Amino acid sequence: MGTTYLKDTYGNKLSFHGGIDIQSVLPNGTAEDIENEVKRRIAIYAPGGGFILCAAHNFQDDVPPENLIAMYQALNKWGNYLSSVYSVLSIMSSCTSLPNSTNLAL
Repeated sequence: MGTTYLKDTYGNKLSFHGGIDIQSVLPNGTAEDIENEVKRRIAIYAPGGGFILCAAHNFQDDVPPENLIAMYQALNKWGNYLSSVYSVLSIMSSCTSLPNSTNLAL
């Protein structure tokens, strides 16, 4: 089923969680690709509320940390669900389970 169909049909009864592609966009996309994916998902799922934007599944080790940052920056730019991208990045920077045990520099 298409995402627009799901939102149009069930959006008044369900909340949607996820949506950002972890198979091609996050691991292989440019910052622009990721921003476009975020804008597309917000345009489909956000109207009327009930949307939590995040990756479609757990981040895998093939996703560069820079692409995670690009996703949250695009969300901060185009969405209003986060009060600040930096609060999320602060939490993420304390994680030790990032790919290659890389900590994010703020």
